[in-house]
Amino acid sequence: VFSLDPKTDKLSFEYEVAEEQIDLFKVYNNTLFIPGHDGTEKWEFGNIYKKSNEKWNKYRTLPNALHVYDLVLKEEKIFTAVGLNKFGAVFTSDLSANTWEEIPQGSGRVYSFLEVGDELFATKTFKANDVNKLSVTQWEKSKNSFLDRLDLNAYKMFPNTNFENKSIKIIKPLKFDEKSSFYLGAYKHNDHQNIPFGLFKASINNKNLEVTKVILPNEFIPRDIIKRDNDLY
Repeated sequence: VFSLDPKTDKLSFEYEVAEEQIDLFKVYNNTLFIPGHDGTEKWEFGNIYKKSNEKWNKYRTLPNALHVYDLVLKEEKIFTAVGLNKFGAVFTSDLSANTWEEIPQGSGRVYSFLEVGDELFATKTFKANDVNKLSVTQWEKSKNSFLDRLDLNAYKMFPNTNFENKSIKIIKPLKFDEKSSFYLGAYKHNDHQNIPFGLFKASINNKNLEVTKVILPNEFIPRDIIKRDNDLY
């Protein structure tokens, strides 16, 4: 991890993670988090990393987590999207990140979280030719569980798309404001690399999830999105 100080143009070495790659940086309450995407150590535990008050800490505490693909802070909990051996799960912890509760998500790894309004969704892969495939679950705090959302299939989550016969993922999800979020739709190249095909906006309307495709110029392929002030780049 390197940092650039824009005031001095100084590039500094910050930290080295024990991972094959860094896929996401997440910031909550002035604290920087990195999900441990693909650990290089033994697989008894997976990792997350945290920088606060200029200090880096590694939490090698997620049991049997081969991959930690995403991380969200919500309701004084840390939620992590995890790939275990042969199936997926969501792990939750208090903010100490020392011990974790496993919430199984069935076959297939959990690749991302989508925060829309007050709602939190966990997502796996989608198949356009299998609308009965369970790809999305929704957090239900009162039940301390994720509920199946079979209605949120490929056609719902990636509207106005001519699909190829490939597995589909939600990548780079970004909560923009209290009503709307954005994400990229992408074909799965492998567990760690993706081929994006479109930009989508999700919003909550009377607790219903509504998704629209953002029309970009022809041949434009979105690779990443960020928010600065009230603008989306």
